[in-house]
Amino acid sequence: MHLHRNAKLVPAQRKLLFERVKVGWSVTEAAQAAGVSRQTVYKWLRRFREGGHRALEDRSSRPHRIPVRTSHRIHGNRSRRKRGVGYEVVFVCIDDHTRLAYAEVAPSESGKHATAFFRRALRWFESLGIRCERLLTDNAK
Repeated sequence: MHLHRNAKLVPAQRKLLFERVKVGWSVTEAAQAAGVSRQTVYKWLRRFREGGHRALEDRSSRPHRIPVRTSHRIHGNRSRRKRGVGYEVVFVCIDDHTRLAYAEVAPSESGKHATAFFRRALRWFESLGIRCERLLTDNAK
């Protein structure tokens, strides 16, 4: 038997939950005795009613299906990148005191685009009365 590594209850404890409720324990009492939430007890009671003792075994957490794989635009995989086609970067500037953020999408990470972004960000923060004292950067690393 392969137990889910984060499972709070093993199948025998799940059966014990059912037995306790069956003999008159309240769901709250059974949950407290097992160290789980009432919602967890209700989940296992429902599964038992729907499938009996076999339903108390661990289920696979593997998805039933895997949707079409996403492209770089969503997850950042540039391994199949075509030069100059459809890739942008996001520059973000955050005020450390207020946590107010300014962000822009740019066509590349070039110094020209980074400098222009930073100038616009400074003007935007200054328009809100926020003065820049120093710059901290991750230097795109």
